Amino acid sequence: MEIRIFISTTEGTKEATKDFLKEIMKEALAEYQEATQSLFKEKKIYSVNEVAKILQCSHSTVKKKIYSGAIRATIDNKITEEELKRYLNELTK
Repeated sequence: MEIRIFISTTEGTKEATKDFLKEIMKEALAEYQEATQSLFKEKKIYSVNEVAKILQCSHSTVKKKIYSGAIRATIDNKITEEELKRYLNELTK
């Protein structure tokens, strides 16, 4: 049995060949890298461990705060200085 997958694009429906999927992945990776590079250039970025040290709590506590939405982070769990300040301001209210 042969399975064929088709993807609907703005250019029409295309069969999802290996080369087509590679092209899509390369484009997505390039977009992600461009977006994260501009983010890192503009702002101070902290890792979960760095934030844990600043807040004087454990790594897992910071992760729980990220998962609960109390602290906003990038998809790779980086936290901007702006977000850390926002969170700290919320704590002092």
